[in-house]
Amino acid sequence: MVTDMLDGLQTIVHSEVESELINTAYTNVLLLRQLFSQAEKWYLKLQTDISELENRELLEQVAEFEKSEFTSSNKKPSADLIKPKLAPINEGGSELLNKAVACLQEENEKLKARLKTLETQATAALDEKSKLEKSLKDLQMIQEDQKTDINKDIVELENQVAALKCQFEKTLNDSTANQKFLEEDLVTTKHDLLKVQDQLSTAEKELEKKFQQTAAYRNMKEILTKKNELIKDLRRRLSKYVLFSLSRQDPHSAPACAFINIKLSLKTDLEFLVGCSLILDEPILTGMSRKTDVSKAATERKRTAVLFFITFGLK
Repeated sequence: MVTDMLDGLQTIVHSEVESELINTAYTNVLLLRQLFSQAEKWYLKLQTDISELENRELLEQVAEFEKSEFTSSNKKPSADLIKPKLAPINEGGSELLNKAVACLQEENEKLKARLKTLETQATAALDEKSKLEKSLKDLQMIQEDQKTDINKDIVELENQVAALKCQFEKTLNDSTANQKFLEEDLVTTKHDLLKVQDQLSTAEKELEKKFQQTAAYRNMKEILTKKNELIKDLRRRLSKYVLFSLSRQDPHSAPACAFINIKLSLKTDLEFLVGCSLILDEPILTGMSRKTDVSKAATERKRTAVLFFITFGLK
């Protein structure tokens, strides 16, 4: 009976111890998981020494700690004394954390310096913006003033152009009227000139007709006709003297004397005819028309006389 009780008690104790050990293992696993997660969060490198797990002194210290914890657990400590505390971290494990903190502090300092720089730049940009806004306002005011002045100038120029246009139109109208007047005056002057030329031609014809009807003109004309006939007779007589070259060798011969007499007679008659032609305004042995100009007629008469002198050797 006692043996059964002991066996049953042994079974119960064995199961309780086994469950406590299992719970302790599970609790250790959860604790290690928390530590590992925190270490991973802080980028810590954990190092384990398996030899310490078999250190008897450390195990005894753990046992004493357990006994003290159990004995103190029987007492009821005040709530103020019970405060959760973290165990201090060894210096070896905090090296990475210190580096990370230093890097973060350095980065923080850089960010602060950059922030100050940005604040300075922002202040300068605001000042520049205010200056630019002021300059823009000044430019807008100047532009408005210039626009007003330009509008005034445009209005003045338009007025000047309108005045010049009116003056030009007036001048054009005046010049057109003046041109028309000048054209009419020119036409009238041309008509008057034609009338005067016609009257002058008529007067010349009447004067010539009156002069031709005078007795002196008729007498001179008859004399001129007779002298022309005489010159023609003398030419026929001169053509008979074929031996003119022989007579120059003997000037006292009969043909030479006859030729000299005819020459002298012809010279006298020709001088008389030239004088008559100058007076009567009549051509000598030429077919000159009366429509020839007076100066041309005089020139033609002189040329005719010179030709006669050259032809017959009258010098």
